[in-house]
Amino acid sequence: MTALLPVLMANEAPQFIAFDPSVSDEVVAVMKRRSELEPDAFIAELEKLADRGDVGALEYLGEIYEAGLLNRPKDEVKACDYFERVGNARADSLHNMATCFYNGRGRAENHAKARILYAQAAEAGWLMSYCARGNMLIKGQGGDVDVGRGLELCRFAADLGDKNAQTDLGGYLLMGKVTERKPVEAREWLTRAANQEQGNASYLLGQIYEKGDGVGRDTTKSRDWYKIAHRLGRDDAPYRLMLSFLTDAASKRDGKTVIDPAYTPHILEWGRIAAQVDYNEERRKQAADIVAELES
Repeated sequence: MTALLPVLMANEAPQFIAFDPSVSDEVVAVMKRRSELEPDAFIAELEKLADRGDVGALEYLGEIYEAGLLNRPKDEVKACDYFERVGNARADSLHNMATCFYNGRGRAENHAKARILYAQAAEAGWLMSYCARGNMLIKGQGGDVDVGRGLELCRFAADLGDKNAQTDLGGYLLMGKVTERKPVEAREWLTRAANQEQGNASYLLGQIYEKGDGVGRDTTKSRDWYKIAHRLGRDDAPYRLMLSFLTDAASKRDGKTVIDPAYTPHILEWGRIAAQVDYNEERRKQAADIVAELES
């Protein structure tokens, strides 16, 4: 049991001292030469340092293979191997190792182990780990359910500026499934996260303003947030934009649905994107059908 675990179970908030992610002078020197080196040579330089136990080099290599950077194919097993070699020396590596076990990518899924590693990462000063573990407590993943403590951990990280914790806390308050529903407070947290370019928060704000949930309905703001969400990687946002413009464009005339042509370019623009990128097959097909009908 880590020293943090008893603290996490106590009523008072844990004291947070942020981890310093600085790296060795040797790694800094390699990073400065990045533009001069071919990807293979750059990786080889980091590998030399990693073989000597340089934890900064190990962390960078893990991130490279986790994301498939520098023309490397994504290799989550190799990424987790690098994170594991860091051990307890870096808080970010502990968090990344926890995520390996949480997602079951690069390691066999093990939520109990992920809980412990997130706690260790938080103890070592990685802010994201607080709400990551809090979410597991709320959902009962890897151990007992503790909704109250889970929410406290997410709020703690949100107060300190973690945009993902702000998004998660805002989502809980918006949905009202594990805590009292508070749409106004939810919007405040989501706005703070979205202002830090958190894509999920931007998407939820699009829904809030589209429905007028705890705030006046505002389709302009809704579309603005959906556009930001799309830019930040929410592939379902174009479909929402297409529907938003389609709703405003449609009216009944002599028992038939008529589309205001002023909206057609917007519907086509976002419908074409949705037909290509939405992760839901049914929505992709619906968007393609709407585009085809308007084009004809």
